Amino acid sequence: MIEQKILEKRKMGKRWQNTRSPQDKAKLNKAVKELKQLLHDEKPKAIQTYLESLTATEATEYSLWKATKRLKRPQTPIPQLRTDEGEWAKSDTQKANVLAEHFANVFKPYNSEMSVEEEQEILHALETPGQPETPVKKFELTEVSESYMPTNALLYTIIY
Repeated sequence: MIEQKILEKRKMGKRWQNTRSPQDKAKLNKAVKELKQLLHDEKPKAIQTYLESLTATEATEYSLWKATKRLKRPQTPIPQLRTDEGEWAKSDTQKANVLAEHFANVFKPYNSEMSVEEEQEILHALETPGQPETPVKKFELTEVSESYMPTNALLYTIIY
């Protein structure tokens, strides 16, 4: 019954788009209204049937608890994605493949300008645990201040 109403509404929509006549628009509006009412009437019945089929046993894989968890979790659908061929990816698998292809094209390895020996030396140094080869020399705060500030600025900072 619902499928027939949907097909009828689509047929009326196509007819109205082609003719743009007020009579076809009125028929389309009537079909839309009837479909909405039918869906509104059927929804509670479908929910009731679904709820009655739920159980909390192992044989039904704890469907009651799974349904509760799903209802409590907010639903955020992933929108359709357009493929390189111009088609729409609708299923989760199709979307994953489209994203994988996109990221494979965007994120290419960076071509290094270093020699292989330099890269190996850096990788070896990064993998070696412990302290750096040259220990950090102790320093005073005044040495840092003097090296980064001109003398007049340093005096100004101390005075004010």
